[in-house]
Amino acid sequence: MAQRAPAIAAVLILLASCSKKEPELIEDLPACPMRQLTNDAELIAEGSLVSFDVQSRKAVLRLREAIQGQIATAEVEVDFNGGMPVATESLWRHLVPGMPIVWLSAGGVAMVYLNRFFVLCYGDPVKGKWAFTSVEIRANGTYNGPVKDLGPLLRDIVSGRPSPPPDLQLKPITIAALRALPVWGEPVDEDFLPACFRRGTPAPLDFRTPENPVGLVAGLRTVTFLGPLHEPPNFDAYDALEKGVADSLTIATFPSTENLRVRFEGYLDVPKDGVYVFILARDPRPTVSLRIGTTDVVASARESTKDRGGDIALKAGKHAFRLSYSAYIGERSLQVLWSGPGFTRRPIPASALFRDP
Repeated sequence: MAQRAPAIAAVLILLASCSKKEPELIEDLPACPMRQLTNDAELIAEGSLVSFDVQSRKAVLRLREAIQGQIATAEVEVDFNGGMPVATESLWRHLVPGMPIVWLSAGGVAMVYLNRFFVLCYGDPVKGKWAFTSVEIRANGTYNGPVKDLGPLLRDIVSGRPSPPPDLQLKPITIAALRALPVWGEPVDEDFLPACFRRGTPAPLDFRTPENPVGLVAGLRTVTFLGPLHEPPNFDAYDALEKGVADSLTIATFPSTENLRVRFEGYLDVPKDGVYVFILARDPRPTVSLRIGTTDVVASARESTKDRGGDIALKAGKHAFRLSYSAYIGERSLQVLWSGPGFTRRPIPASALFRDP
């Protein structure tokens, strides 16, 4: 999540017109993949809304169980006085004591899933004081189901299972939809919810076709680079220093007394059709990126504090594969994991890596 606003959804912008018409919506960014939530969030936790004071317009939330990260302040206060004023009246009715919530935050930015919609807040994670800013009107495409199902889904994604694709066809949330949405505890008929809160049919997966070149041999090609030290590294602007081969995704064979910028290139042998998750194990030092064909699947920047993951639908066969790695002296660490149909997260084995002779 960025410091000023997360990349995970558009901010609700409501313009009050001179007439008494419903305020208009200005649409911005589309919904993001669910995995972006888990990648961006330092803390993901399940909890509940303890209380909402109608006079002060302040709610108390209790974070009970962490899905990712550690809960520093179990009880947080969210001030709903601010934010977009035309949205607040429609929002307040949904703040029902006892309702479950899911909390996602990074630094002073938080997304709270309340009742089939996300709200954006800014605040102090140490003091536990937060202020509501807006309803995330496009995040319904990321998820718009019951709160009770979101926690288990996020757990699965954090553990390395595929992330469901966002529904980019859903219309954004409106004030009228918030008013029509049943509050937590009321009977819900999924077929009669406002359209923006109904779960759509996921788009069919677009499985990547492998290159399957003939005459490959085991291992990967390596290229080390010489260039200025800056972040993020720009390998395309560096001069190639030395070429070689590697039996596996390891940096142990490179000199440990020098800064290292290296690319591993070759082919990854995928055993069967399916969605594969690639995970860069947590390490706050190197910068790593992994690409399949022309798709950047996952990247990890310096100072990362948790695993980074990405997924891609692949057909069985040998796919073009590239991993770029950059680290300073004394900062060597590389662990690339994957999971897929029939197996849980584990290191990519040398037996799955091939190169041109």
